[in-house]
Amino acid sequence: MLARFVPLVTLFTLIGLVAEPRPVLQAQQGGSGGPPLLVRIRSIDSLVTDAKWLAKLAGEEESGAQLEGLLQTFIGDKAIDTKKPIGLYGAIGPNGLDSSLVVMVPIIQQKEFLKLLDQHNVAVTPDKQDAGLHGYTAGDGAVKGFLRFANGYAYITNDKAATVDAKRILGPSAVFDPKDQAAVSVVLRIGDVPKQLKETFLTKFKEELDKAKEQKAENETPVQAKLKVAMLDGFLQQARSLLNDGNELALRFDIDRKAGELSADLSLSSQPKSKLEATIAGLQAKSVTAGTVGSDSAINFTVNVSLSEGLKKAFGPAIDEGIAAAIKEQQERKTGNPEAAEKFLKVLTPTLKAGELDFAVTMRGPNAANKYALLAGMKVRDGLAVENAFRDIVKLLKPEEQAKIKLDAEKIGTVNVHRFEVTRDFDKRARDMFGEGPLFIAVKPEAVYFTVGDNALDVLKEALAAQPTSASIVQLEMSLRRFVALLAAEQPEAAKAAEQVFKNSDGDKVRMVLQGGKSLKARFSMQADVVRFFIEAGKLKKDGADK
Repeated sequence: MLARFVPLVTLFTLIGLVAEPRPVLQAQQGGSGGPPLLVRIRSIDSLVTDAKWLAKLAGEEESGAQLEGLLQTFIGDKAIDTKKPIGLYGAIGPNGLDSSLVVMVPIIQQKEFLKLLDQHNVAVTPDKQDAGLHGYTAGDGAVKGFLRFANGYAYITNDKAATVDAKRILGPSAVFDPKDQAAVSVVLRIGDVPKQLKETFLTKFKEELDKAKEQKAENETPVQAKLKVAMLDGFLQQARSLLNDGNELALRFDIDRKAGELSADLSLSSQPKSKLEATIAGLQAKSVTAGTVGSDSAINFTVNVSLSEGLKKAFGPAIDEGIAAAIKEQQERKTGNPEAAEKFLKVLTPTLKAGELDFAVTMRGPNAANKYALLAGMKVRDGLAVENAFRDIVKLLKPEEQAKIKLDAEKIGTVNVHRFEVTRDFDKRARDMFGEGPLFIAVKPEAVYFTVGDNALDVLKEALAAQPTSASIVQLEMSLRRFVALLAAEQPEAAKAAEQVFKNSDGDKVRMVLQGGKSLKARFSMQADVVRFFIEAGKLKKDGADK
């Protein structure tokens, strides 16, 4: 499988170069100081080393060792320079399909490279009017293009105008950034995308949204219909802001052998002093709950996001309608405690209408007895009113339910802590996970917390002492070594693989983060031992199935 990327000439010839030569594009280099589209790929030698490293992690060292031999079969000895990076750049046409792309393949000797193309059934013909220009055809003439040798590279293109003038060819320094060391980088300069193409996309996007507005869901109320319209209008507004105010969109994949990490990064920057810049900056806000996550956790998950003012206004009536419907259903069914439910829903209404989602969940552990502690926190409006309503609700419960609740059982600083003896009512799996200790709830003016499990009260104390902190929009971190203990009963092979792989290693983290600030950034990363874990778990599962 790894060897498939090796015949690079054939592969890159086919990337985007599948049509007839395009009309001349006036701007090969955009107004931002670089080409609108850039793709950078590390050298073949570097990629092969990465592939061999991954093969070793997978226990397939022999396959990795065969890779270099296969390379020689496909690219020869003196045709492609395997020590230099590979690139692609292009100018985007007003209609999209009339874009001009140029692939840069590093070469050692021109004659050997032409010979290699011939071996891959790519017919190359020198241009009669320009000794330095060549035309080529491949796939029985279905693919046509041009190439020129310059700067130690073969410039392969679908647009004759991109290579006919040697002065228009971009040098390696204009394509490759020494600061960008990712294995593969794709950069789109949104500001250089033609206005006509942007407007065409927005027109098509609006047409699809308009169709969605007209589609009425089953039992959809007028309030829900208005909310749907507001949300779809918001999507269109954000798309317009992205295309008009966006600066650069970049996607990068990397394999860092030294750090033992695999990662994918997506970033979006905006035009200076634009509305999009202000929007992205506003996404990085302080959170009252994010500081509660722990370093000894199997899972940490935080969300900190606020709706736009337009959506907040649209959500208000929908929230009122939903609460009224829930209360009516309770009253009609005469189940549960309608009065308590009504009081609870109404006291949460200000929090729901605020349009601010700020919560954190962390699962600490496991301890020596394989037990966890679960802590959840959520920002609320007027926490004291929430607590007073909670006290009133307790009075409405049946005596046997009240007996399980002890109000003001503890006090941490100025915060009252309420204890619930409810874990014995949990199912067996939950009891195995958290034990049968009490569940605690504490309410601060700005947040409510609950915790259950191992050392639950100590975990709650830490949470109440945590200070508001700048937080990402979304952040997830998982420790597989700690997490798989949860799966031991259902997936013993996963628990066994974790014990083998992570026994003497802390490289068990999987992380995902989305954050604002100067630019919008999303990152997914996993440590190398995580790859080993999944491979080992797969092998153990297969071995078990074969027995």
